[in-house]
Amino acid sequence: MASAQAINTSPMVACAFNYKAERTKTMSSIRACFVSESFTVSCRSSVRSSWRASLSWQMRHDTVPWRTLRSCMCTLTPLSPSLTKPHKDKDSVRKSLPISSAELEEAQLGYNNTTAIEELQGRIQRKLAKKDLEPMEGLMLIDTLQRLGIAYYFDEEIDSLLEKPADGCKIGNDLSQTALLFSYNIFGEFTKNGRFRESLSQDVWGVLSLYEASYMGGENEDILSQAMKFTKTHLTQALSNMAPKPAERMRGALELPRHHRMDRLEARTYIDEYGREINGSPEILQLAKLDFNRVQSLHQSELNEIIRWWKDLGLIDNLRFARDRPLECFLWSVGIFPEPQHSRCRIELTKTIAILLVIDDVFDSYGSLDELILFNDAIKRWDLSAMEKLPQYMKICYMALYNTTNDIGFRILKRHGLSVVSHLKRTINEQTIKMMEPYPKLFSCAGRILRLWDDLGTAKEEQERGDVASSMECHMRENNISSDSEAREHVRQLIQSLWRELNGELVTSTGLPLSTVKACFNVSRTSRVIYQHGDDDKASGVEDHVNSLLFRPITH
Repeated sequence: MASAQAINTSPMVACAFNYKAERTKTMSSIRACFVSESFTVSCRSSVRSSWRASLSWQMRHDTVPWRTLRSCMCTLTPLSPSLTKPHKDKDSVRKSLPISSAELEEAQLGYNNTTAIEELQGRIQRKLAKKDLEPMEGLMLIDTLQRLGIAYYFDEEIDSLLEKPADGCKIGNDLSQTALLFSYNIFGEFTKNGRFRESLSQDVWGVLSLYEASYMGGENEDILSQAMKFTKTHLTQALSNMAPKPAERMRGALELPRHHRMDRLEARTYIDEYGREINGSPEILQLAKLDFNRVQSLHQSELNEIIRWWKDLGLIDNLRFARDRPLECFLWSVGIFPEPQHSRCRIELTKTIAILLVIDDVFDSYGSLDELILFNDAIKRWDLSAMEKLPQYMKICYMALYNTTNDIGFRILKRHGLSVVSHLKRTINEQTIKMMEPYPKLFSCAGRILRLWDDLGTAKEEQERGDVASSMECHMRENNISSDSEAREHVRQLIQSLWRELNGELVTSTGLPLSTVKACFNVSRTSRVIYQHGDDDKASGVEDHVNSLLFRPITH
């Protein structure tokens, strides 16, 4: 649907919120079966385009080089009523936590322990700067820091290490180390007649490293496709002979490879895992714990501001049909922008998502066709007088969107000296469509992954309320199959194929800032976190993730 391709000055928001357009691109039968979808997407896209420019100015350009992403970075289901109810203040937020006040106060001691953090940071910096540090040792150290979520403390040191030539890495027949350097195409010595040697299966942890590396493969990288099949088979077979803890780690990897994991969730999980490693560094572990608690404290502060804003906005009090999910929206923002320095961006993006969920509900399940046309016209005019003809509930929604958008624009003007409000008025037309040609593949892939995970997680709920068809339903109709499970597996394979396309963009010169590239990957990762429980009831739900990241500090 060309009409849904609006000017995109903040691409990650397009990935997150133009996903309705991807529904028509994923399965062709949607166009034939649901004529009204075209209108709905166009209306929503007009609303969404008014948010994009503002968030682009909130982002800082990271300095981590491209090689980091390829060499080392193998790195919402409805909430319960208790979580969706807005909190009045910080005390009420604390009362809802699944930990005692004493535990929280104990953890708070580490939140502001700046001196300890700086001391540990200095020690690790000296370790990274050692002249006699072996190249492979340095890469393994970088890998650990990334998994623990503390690599941002050492950007300059990491840059310096990655600038060193890979020829100095002495790996011999070590499969784990080879996997870490897989971008240098050195798997040949582990294959025979184009196939991986069966004897490699004896090195279980080496096979696990190769498995993780295989998920960084792009299109037409046959050696990595072979590696994925080979390692899955042998790791599954090895599970029955493993002790409980190693088996748990192996199952986790088979369920979700590191490259597809949300950064903050991976950091929380790996802190516990790293603490059990015999050769782990105590100072690295301690820094990771202190940093996790400090960032969690920052997130709680951000969340307090969001909850106050949401309560003052009063949308849910007046629009009872709308979704009330500020915590879920904030989880999206933490997933897309995990670095602490993106605090303001997380807050504004959460506001964006929360209001767009309400607008989505207006279009999906409440507004009449005539009302939606009026609302769409009002958005295009972007003037308070434009809402005079709107019904009362739409006036409330329009005012919330109008005021919040202008508030974000005012913050940008104060902080950066840039006036972006005029750009926020831009809506979809032939001129803005041409400005986005060709549409970046990076955005398209991330948006389609989000769309497909959304379908996997919410299709049953949406079908029950008579919403438009999902990609699974379209696949079943087009191929005359009756098995929902078969259709779901097909969609999962589509997602995996899109991930290979997305990986290919890492080594393609797109001209986009690295922070934008990372945000697109994070949209893809976070979409699974938000929607997986709806596809697999054994998977952790949004409430579990929210508690783990936002409300449970590390106290040991």
